[in-house]
Amino acid sequence: MKVPNCRYPLILSSLVAALALAGCKGDVLDYRNAQIVNGKVYAGDANKPFSGTLTNVPSGIVLESQSGFRKVVASIERVLPALTYDYVRSVGIDYFPTDLRIPVPVYCDTHVDNGILDGNAVCKAPNTDNVRLEMAFKGGRPDGQLTIYTPDGVSQKLATIAFRDGEPDGRQEIYSPTTHRLVHASNWTKGAPEGQEEGFDENTGNRILIATYVNGQVNGPFTRYAADGKQITYRAIFVNGKPEGTEETYDPMTGKLTGRAEYTNGLLNGTVKRWNADGKLVYEKDYQNGQESLPAPAVTACLDRRYTAFYRSGDLRENVNSEQRNRWEAECKEESRGSASSTRRSESAATTSSSDDEICVSIWTAAFHRENGDDAIVTADQLGEWRSWCKDGKRPS
Repeated sequence: MKVPNCRYPLILSSLVAALALAGCKGDVLDYRNAQIVNGKVYAGDANKPFSGTLTNVPSGIVLESQSGFRKVVASIERVLPALTYDYVRSVGIDYFPTDLRIPVPVYCDTHVDNGILDGNAVCKAPNTDNVRLEMAFKGGRPDGQLTIYTPDGVSQKLATIAFRDGEPDGRQEIYSPTTHRLVHASNWTKGAPEGQEEGFDENTGNRILIATYVNGQVNGPFTRYAADGKQITYRAIFVNGKPEGTEETYDPMTGKLTGRAEYTNGLLNGTVKRWNADGKLVYEKDYQNGQESLPAPAVTACLDRRYTAFYRSGDLRENVNSEQRNRWEAECKEESRGSASSTRRSESAATTSSSDDEICVSIWTAAFHRENGDDAIVTADQLGEWRSWCKDGKRPS
C-alpha cells in the first residue's frame, strides 16, 4: 500500500499564501474605488489599509494638504506673476476644483504603503501620457525631488525643488513658461529660504536680481537690474526682512533716478520722492514712523489755489485724481522751497549789506577820534552823514 506524501499540499499552500502576500504590495486600486479614513487609504470596505498603487488620484487630493508644497507654489507664483489661472490649473499645482462638475486637469498614480503615500508619484493630464508632475513621498510627506512640467511636455520644466520630510530643502529652480530659460534660482533649508537668491531675464539670460536670505528673511543688499544685467533699477538694504535706510529706483532705459525713500525699521521715515522719465518731480510726501505728515500751511494754501483754478477752468463733473493731486503737492513743495530760499537770500544780502555799512561807519568814527581825540563827541548828524558816505562807497583817506 502506497502511503500518500502530505508534505506537497503543505508546501503548495504555503507557496500560494506567500504569493498572495507578495501580491498585496503590487495591488492596483483605482481612486474611485478607494476610501480615505483618518488620512489612510482603504480598498472599498476593507478593514486593513491599502498597500500598492493608487491610480487616477486628482492632484489636489495628493497635494493640497501638503504645507511645504504650498510654500513652493507661492514662490513660483511670486516669481511668475503673469501665470494665468488656467495655466496654473492645467499644471495641477493650484486652484484645485472643488465642484464635481468641473473636470480634474491632472491625475496622479502613486504608491501607497499601509494606507499612506510612500514612494514615487507621477501625475499626468487626463487620458494622455503628458506628465505634469513627478515627485516622491515618504511616510505621507513629500521627500525627494519634485519636478513640475509645463503643458508643452516632459522636456520643458517649469520648476524643480528638493524636499525633505515634507518641507522644501535644497536648491529650487524656476523656468520661463515661454522661453524655458532659467529665471530664478534659490535655496531652502528646512522649509525656509536660505542663502543667495538670483533672478534672470527670460530672454537675455542676464542676472536681474540678487539678494540674500538668512533664516527665511532678506538680509543685506537687495538689487534689481534691467534686462542688460548692468543698469540698476532698484536697490535697498534689508535687515531681518525689513527695509532699512535709503531705497532708490531708476529708469531701466536712461538710468535716471525715479524714486527715493528712507526707512527706519521697515517704516517710511523722511521724504519720499518720485520723478517721471523726464526727471520732473511728480510725487513728494513726508513720513514719520510710517505715518504721512500733513503738508505745511504754505503748501496747503498752494493746493487750494490749484483746486480753485481747476474747477474754474474745467468741467465741474471732473474730479482731481490722486495722481494729479500728488503732482500738484510736489510742485507746491518745490515752489515753497524756492520762495523760502529766495527769502533767505534776500535776508542774507540785507544782513551782509547792513554789516558792511556798520563797519564803514566804525572806520569813519575811528578816523574822527584819531584827528580830534578820544573824548570828542560824535553827533547823530555826523553818524548820518557817514552812513550816507558809506552807501556811496566813500572811505576815510
